[in-house]
Amino acid sequence: MGFMKNRKKESEKRKAVRWRGKMPGEFIFFSDVILPDSPKKKNGTICNFSSLGMCVEMPPIEEMEADGLLSGIIKVGVRTNLPGGGQEVKALSRVIWIKKAKENNQCIIGLELIDITMPVRDRIEQYVIDYYLQEERREN
Repeated sequence: MGFMKNRKKESEKRKAVRWRGKMPGEFIFFSDVILPDSPKKKNGTICNFSSLGMCVEMPPIEEMEADGLLSGIIKVGVRTNLPGGGQEVKALSRVIWIKKAKENNQCIIGLELIDITMPVRDRIEQYVIDYYLQEERREN
């Protein structure tokens, strides 16, 4: 995939502040329709996240798989632990965009969290707020 695929051709409209860092995550690709090799588990690295979405780096995705992800036929289950506190985060997401990483053979995907409990969403929001407040204190 030498080009960026987008679900939507829109300017960025993020509605939540993102934490920027690296943390491991598990990603389960699954569908309501029967697909070969489904569900499929992939490990990856979350590059940034908010209570509404995340950017993930993972091993390459096949072209047919990318089409299914972008069309919404294939959903992505997300499981990770917040840094430091070990609080588990689980959510269902859909892929918004996919692109190839510049420096390695990895794939970078943008996920929108579409099914997440309010306590988990609140936990993420609180983590991001606390992270930036601690950063502010360290700088002063």
